[in-house]
Amino acid sequence: MESQGFQLVKKKKAARPRSKQVIQNMVSSPQHNKCECLDLPGPLMMCDSSTLIKTLEQYLLTTSGNLVLNDVDSLARVMEGGTVCGHQELKGDFVALEQKWPFDGDEYRTERMPPYSEKADIWKIPPVCNFFLGNSDGARTLRYHLHSIHRRCREKEPHRRPTAHEVLGRTLSPRKGSPQSLGCEQSDAATFLHCN
Repeated sequence: MESQGFQLVKKKKAARPRSKQVIQNMVSSPQHNKCECLDLPGPLMMCDSSTLIKTLEQYLLTTSGNLVLNDVDSLARVMEGGTVCGHQELKGDFVALEQKWPFDGDEYRTERMPPYSEKADIWKIPPVCNFFLGNSDGARTLRYHLHSIHRRCREKEPHRRPTAHEVLGRTLSPRKGSPQSLGCEQSDAATFLHCN
């Protein structure tokens, strides 16, 4: 399994997983309000996701085409008021705006970095999703129907970004009221995982 995930990220030649499973896994795993593996309340952030490639390394592709969350040893609990991931300055278009050092000309210091929320992970959903969707006709159609929610994920103001549950809901039904368009009989997440 690991070699396939490695090939997907490093060589980008592995088969693309089914897009609806990709989106559901991306949305439900890192941003859930309660992480069942830790049994602690509150949102989590993936602190090991400062580049697209690094984020893609957090997922493995199984031989059946399912996407599995992996290597999430750098999760941060977002407490009231926010959190700061790591001790290095983050740069680039992939990281959320609020994760970037806001004091131009000053040397980066972790203790001066303003805290941020799990909405920084929401910012990253569109580029990760687009990577896995690829460019097939079906992916282009799905991308078109997800455009509005992806645009909201990239809002400059974190509080204007959707919640993970909103993204999941929109993903389950990219065309208004049509989870069946994705091969689902119901619109709940448990059923969604088993759709073809």
